[in-house]
Amino acid sequence: MKKVIIFVSFLFIASLCFGDNMVDNPGFENWTAGSPDDWTTSGGSITLTQNTTNVHSGSSSCEVTWTSTSNQDLRSNTFSVTGGAAINASVWIYDNDAGGRARLSICYNGPSGGYNYYGSYSVDQDSWQEISYSGNVGPDYTTAYMQIRFYDVSPFPGSATVLVDDVSFEPQSTSALAISNVGREYTVPTAAQSCDITCDITGGTPPYNAVIKWFWEGAAQSDISMSSAGDDSYSGTIVAQNDGECVSYYIDVTDNAKANVTSSTYGLFWGTSPISNAAGDIREVDGSGVLVYNDYYARITGIATVASGVFSTSNLDVYLQDSYGGINLFKYGIESITAGNSYTAVGYLDQYNGKAELIPGGASDITDNGAGTMPAPAIITIAQFLANPEYYEGMLIGIQHLDKVDGTWGGNENLTMNDGGIDDLTLRIDGDTDIDENPEPTWPQDVVAIASQYDYSSPYDSGYQIFPRAFSDFYPDGTLPVELSSFTAVYANDYVTIQWATASETDVIGFNIYRSYDNNIDNSERVNISLIPGHGTTTQPHEYSFIDETADALYTTYYYWLESVNYGGTTDVYGSIQYDPVDVDGDGQLNTVVHSFLNDVFPNPVSVGQNVTFDFMIGGLEGTLRPVSLKIYDITGKLVQEVINEDMMVHDYSRNWHVNDLANGVYFYQLKTENYQETKKLVIQ
Repeated sequence: MKKVIIFVSFLFIASLCFGDNMVDNPGFENWTAGSPDDWTTSGGSITLTQNTTNVHSGSSSCEVTWTSTSNQDLRSNTFSVTGGAAINASVWIYDNDAGGRARLSICYNGPSGGYNYYGSYSVDQDSWQEISYSGNVGPDYTTAYMQIRFYDVSPFPGSATVLVDDVSFEPQSTSALAISNVGREYTVPTAAQSCDITCDITGGTPPYNAVIKWFWEGAAQSDISMSSAGDDSYSGTIVAQNDGECVSYYIDVTDNAKANVTSSTYGLFWGTSPISNAAGDIREVDGSGVLVYNDYYARITGIATVASGVFSTSNLDVYLQDSYGGINLFKYGIESITAGNSYTAVGYLDQYNGKAELIPGGASDITDNGAGTMPAPAIITIAQFLANPEYYEGMLIGIQHLDKVDGTWGGNENLTMNDGGIDDLTLRIDGDTDIDENPEPTWPQDVVAIASQYDYSSPYDSGYQIFPRAFSDFYPDGTLPVELSSFTAVYANDYVTIQWATASETDVIGFNIYRSYDNNIDNSERVNISLIPGHGTTTQPHEYSFIDETADALYTTYYYWLESVNYGGTTDVYGSIQYDPVDVDGDGQLNTVVHSFLNDVFPNPVSVGQNVTFDFMIGGLEGTLRPVSLKIYDITGKLVQEVINEDMMVHDYSRNWHVNDLANGVYFYQLKTENYQETKKLVIQ
């Protein structure tokens, strides 16, 4: 049964909040002519000294020494009070002298006379202690002053000394400091959009100091000040970020009485994110299989691999897939989704029995981009699936030679399947599909299905299964387009040689090879000029090889993909595989380099007067020099700062730049070498 999703409005209230302190010079910071300002003494046997080595807070306390057995007093200024008002009063005392003790007193006066209210006595201890009193001002009182009284303890040794600090008399607030109605301008901003963060602040003692504490890719950034937007509303702005960058934040408020409160923490992936389970991406899981970014919001774009109404006739339960992976798109209530169309969806990330989901809020959070190309199923074995199940989860896969080990054919039934290896796998027949309306096929079969998971509790490391979408996803044994038995890239005779073998082929006219410097097929290029001929339809194994004469086989890492082209023009893509250079001269060193690259700067945004750090790699053959420039441009393209302009050795670098004499705004930093150029955004605030 599907879990219930509840949307909650967050409210966090501080437990204590006080008003303005009515006592002048309460921390004994101000001294004139050897005595604390705004304080007086009674009796001639008391001495006051400014102590700067033992303080409760601030830079000084008041050291009190008395030499008489008569009670001595230290009195504050007189201030106005309101009859009946609730108050909190306190003083911090350091009493490590067995010969004396101290006590807090509040002295009220009014037309009918006066009265003193007392707190408890100090105790002899080697640490600061708070003496406090809470109550209500008498109805007839109009003024008051604070009094700290000092007493002898018998036998009195002739003198006693205590320290006094941080005296307060504060009206109790009628309401606690609170943050409510936290919101943001966009559920998920695009890469071009800055985003206002808003909230209401109430209670406590205004004025408020409100800031947005925020983190970029997990790293703390400079606080963003929030300003009043009228009434109780406050607002601050997080500047635009790049696609897929992770941002989290919370609101921190301190009032004039130093009460503090923070909101819940909120997270999102800016712009459009890849449907990837790589570290830092939306489907990342921890060592227990738990979704790292649960409840974070994200925007994705992918091809619908199954239509609405297939896995559920009452709720939206479909899958979107891009070149990085797949994910379940779920919400209560049906929405129209067409298999093979491209969709953009905005929602929050969730995990249901180990399976990653994106939960949109409604139809407005799903955009139909029109017809796309249905991704070819990744043809893998059960062993390959279970070796990296989180990668395949949510993707369209195909498994050949599936034979039933156990189970009953029917709706909402689980079949235990095996493809000739040592591992079994669950095949789930969803009762909302047409599968159980058809007779059980003759096993073994080739099956196309959605890779999924159903694990009741953490660690989510089991319960992997496959969901065929329809009876048409079952194929006669060995008829899925290509069954690869191997796909490798090796060094041979000064070149990179791509080798692959098929166990069977169906309607394959030929193959193409694609190559990239990184593991992203979108950045790849085809390296074969003409189509490498296939063998049509065959159940016999065949071996292939292709020599990539344009690759830098000695010094560069590459990623390769294999594309099979079928009669009728459809294609299937396999890979990637990684090629790493080899130690051809036997000296134990590869002399391997990657191409130059430029990481994102930190911090970003950065304030004037701060340092910003640029991390980058200058690629090439080890031990060689390359001309390098790193320049800062304003938003109009005008050069405003040249950080680097020199020849640099092939190496990793980290350079600091002190931001100075530049106005707040958006800038761009550009790294340029002989065969590389990249530009990224920097915000100065």
